[in-house]
Amino acid sequence: MPRRRSSKIEEQLAVFIVLVAVSCYFLFPNLPKLISNIIFWCLPLVAIVCLVFIAIIVFLKKKDAPIVNYSQMVHQRFSQTPKSPDSRSPSPIHPSRNYVPQKPLHLDPPQAKRLHFNGNTLRRIDWLYFELLTEELFKKMNFVVKKTHAGADGGVDIELFANEDSTKPSALIQCKARATSPIGVDKVRELFGVMAAMNVNQGILVCNTEFTHDAKAFANNNPKIKLGDLHWLEAQLSKLPQEIITNLESKYLDKEFDVPSCPQCERKLTLRKGKFGAFWGCRNFPKCHCKMNIQREYKLNHAT
Repeated sequence: MPRRRSSKIEEQLAVFIVLVAVSCYFLFPNLPKLISNIIFWCLPLVAIVCLVFIAIIVFLKKKDAPIVNYSQMVHQRFSQTPKSPDSRSPSPIHPSRNYVPQKPLHLDPPQAKRLHFNGNTLRRIDWLYFELLTEELFKKMNFVVKKTHAGADGGVDIELFANEDSTKPSALIQCKARATSPIGVDKVRELFGVMAAMNVNQGILVCNTEFTHDAKAFANNNPKIKLGDLHWLEAQLSKLPQEIITNLESKYLDKEFDVPSCPQCERKLTLRKGKFGAFWGCRNFPKCHCKMNIQREYKLNHAT
């Protein structure tokens, strides 16, 4: 019963509102236009008054707020040390809060991590640094060493002589610096052909990875060719005095030791951006137009 009674009252109220609206429309035909004009002019005025009111409140709050000396606050925070865990002082920003002052912050410049010769660094080393390191290694073995000129080397990177007066090399060295792929039999045969063309009885192929089974078999059938892989290189370096190893590490394991060099200029390449992405470009551009793709291993080692 109460629900039916309330519903009847609501129906009567709705009918009354409708009758009043219809009567006002016929008695005052200009009333809707008048109401719309009032809303159109009053809403902007109300918005302006609200913005002015908010601006006054913000101004009064800033005027009453305490002035904080941030430079003094930072100096106090990093210069004071707590005497005990219970010693607390009010916060300069929020006086109602307490905090324990931190110890003075000493920021030392980051020290460059020193690299050493190992399997990882020798695999990543630049081809030119690898040739120079091999040259230094044979010099320490009391050989007379001569490196070939930049550019096409004809299959020979280093020539070994019996003494300084010799004009004909006694051995030829070819260096192959590759990050992951092993050296195949084609490179061994290439060195063997150069030895025959130059009438040299000894050839050494040095790499910073490994040799394939076919390459080792070809070298075993031709005793004039010696193979030096990554393990052989590590063994030869370990035989040197520690002072010489330290000197070689500082010389050939610098911050750009894995950045490739230009084959024509023998200068370190630099990163450049083109239409198809980043690439290695020569620093002597436009005199030299050497370009190289960025290897996947370099991206992985220098990922941030």
